[in-house]
Amino acid sequence: MVSFTESIGTCFSKYGVASGRASRSEYWWFQLFLLIIGTVGGIADIIIFETIYGEKGPINIVLMLATILPSICVAVRRLHDVNRSGWWMFIALTCVGIIPLLIWACSKGTDGTNDYGEDPFQVTTWTRDGGFTVTRR
Repeated sequence: MVSFTESIGTCFSKYGVASGRASRSEYWWFQLFLLIIGTVGGIADIIIFETIYGEKGPINIVLMLATILPSICVAVRRLHDVNRSGWWMFIALTCVGIIPLLIWACSKGTDGTNDYGEDPFQVTTWTRDGGFTVTRR
């Protein structure tokens, strides 16, 4: 399982990278981070710029612009973990499409390698005799 800080670090280090896979913990910890900074940014906008509750102030707009690409990329990598294409995100444009996206975001990823890469929790260890062992974290 990825920790809260590891998730944030991974999502920002893979700022524009939509290839590969993201575990459930990486995805959901980053969603929690986005919720926290959005709330803090909104409160800061109300205090500093006296924006009306629900109105987007300059701090919140900057935070949204800074995190939109990593949030899209981690969502695509999450879909890859359940062996779905990132193009499935477009079903969110329909109201009903949010349901399968939520189910896939909560589902366990495919074990082992799938069409989009290695299992994020799979660790390959090479032995001295040239072989290797595969374990899950």
